[in-house]
Amino acid sequence: MSARVLVACLALWALLSSTPAIAHDDESPPAHISVPGEAQDLRGYVYEDRWVELNETGELCISSQLRSPPLFNRVLRTSPALRSVEILIDKAAQPRKLRVKAWHRVAKGPVAVPRGPRETLKHRLRPQVAPDGTTIGWRVILHVRLEQPYFLSLFAQWPDQSGCTIASGKPKRQFTAWAFGVVPK
Repeated sequence: MSARVLVACLALWALLSSTPAIAHDDESPPAHISVPGEAQDLRGYVYEDRWVELNETGELCISSQLRSPPLFNRVLRTSPALRSVEILIDKAAQPRKLRVKAWHRVAKGPVAVPRGPRETLKHRLRPQVAPDGTTIGWRVILHVRLEQPYFLSLFAQWPDQSGCTIASGKPKRQFTAWAFGVVPK
């Protein structure tokens, strides 16, 4: 590999790694969970979503939908002394609706699905702001006791911005649900 190609590859990598991934209106945004003060994070597993967009001619709405059980095969391991976690949704538009559910157990075996009772967690929603002052995402802040495992389901919903409507004339709802696991070390 020539030095010129290597420099170009490194420059492209630096550009892509420093620019946050922001979802367009017609796709499911990525989300990451992290623990304040720790360098690690974990990308959420999208287990349910619905997004619509206009086709190339602008005459037809195309819908994509995914539905599966929440899976927790990958988890973020952290100190049990910590009391909060944050989930960053990489979408500039503020979610119209947001809810967080938690389980404390998952099934053992190759597919880690939630087991037992679930609870709805209180949360705070704060904008993630770029250096130029624009909102580039939303932080969901959860205060939890990490002495026990948390298997989280985050559901977020936005109105459609592409112009697709239902019979009532209201915009179609677009949503994504992610699964995250946070367990004490």
